[in-house]
Amino acid sequence: MKKTRRANRKPKRKASAKPKKSATRAQPHPAISFGTDGWRGILARDFTIENATLVARAIARYLVEFEDIRRGVFVAYDTRFAAGRFARHVSEVLTSVGLDVRLAAEPTPTPALSFAVRSNGAAAGVMLTASHNPPPWLGIKLKAAFGGSASPRAHVFVGKQFASLPDFDVDGRVDGVSWARRPRCVVDRARARNTEGDSHAVESDKEPESRDSR
Repeated sequence: MKKTRRANRKPKRKASAKPKKSATRAQPHPAISFGTDGWRGILARDFTIENATLVARAIARYLVEFEDIRRGVFVAYDTRFAAGRFARHVSEVLTSVGLDVRLAAEPTPTPALSFAVRSNGAAAGVMLTASHNPPPWLGIKLKAAFGGSASPRAHVFVGKQFASLPDFDVDGRVDGVSWARRPRCVVDRARARNTEGDSHAVESDKEPESRDSR
């Protein structure tokens, strides 16, 4: 009779249980890198309402700490998708901490915002744009009182704030404080087509426009 050879089989190991997914909500700030001239990200992936709120609050903290907030802040946006909606949201966050915010009522080029900040003596400007990046991108730029990019110190300070900012709700409240004050919508006359010395803004109550709302 032929002897059957027994295969030297190793005993099967019991499959280890897969680690359970954490029920805690992922923090949005690791996706933010506030560097030269601000922060940019892909819409709905990096550039979300949560991250935009964090950036706006970090900018607000810098302005309150180092700038004369009585001079006010100008906020503008370009024709990118949802830029107008994000600009209003950023304006509301800045307004919630007591800043006097003037929000552009229509898409505005970045140089026009810089001119408006300088000619009106504002403390700073915030621009919603992604510059040369492809259409799916959007960003937030911080402009200094002289109209150009904010200083490296400002960028470093803003970038360090994300880890220390407390949690927030996305339902219209920041740190439990409701946005009671609305930012003023303005149409800046200091644009390239009308720069005859009148740099004052014309106030308007209409909602800001962007390409997606037309």
